[in-house]
Amino acid sequence: MTNFDHERLSICIGGTRQARVALGAAMEYVMQREAFGKTLVDQPAVRHRLAICGGMVEAQWSWIEQMTYMMSKMEKVEADQELGGLTALVKAQTGHILSECAQCAVLLFGGKGYTRTGQGELAYREVPGTRIPGGSEDVLLDLSVRQLVKNYKNKIEALQKDASPRL
Repeated sequence: MTNFDHERLSICIGGTRQARVALGAAMEYVMQREAFGKTLVDQPAVRHRLAICGGMVEAQWSWIEQMTYMMSKMEKVEADQELGGLTALVKAQTGHILSECAQCAVLLFGGKGYTRTGQGELAYREVPGTRIPGGSEDVLLDLSVRQLVKNYKNKIEALQKDASPRL
């Protein structure tokens, strides 16, 4: 089961990249498209949507970099115990973020985002390709909490053993 950690991290990298590409395409579009006498990017609501999604993508990328670092620096036994739940959590979060960013892009593209030949439809159609492989989100969220609780209990138990008076 621990082999899933690397697979899930790879899915996270790809999904986060897809989210970034969707936002990049939307940004390019809103900088060119004019409505009501100004470009869409001049509308506060459009900037707000982009800022929210951009913040999610950047935070997710930071988390992925942290997970990559931990996987590369921890001993295998320790990584297997400590990172499974976190990797499941970051993978589930990636699906949510990609979905939000794809939806944002579709909304900003307007009609072009909704039609089959439009710019946004392709981005949104690819969302399940990130959310399904490596385990469904419900299973991953449950796995992450179960493992985090198990690790917490084990660490509390170890602390209590170390703190007990020795005779």
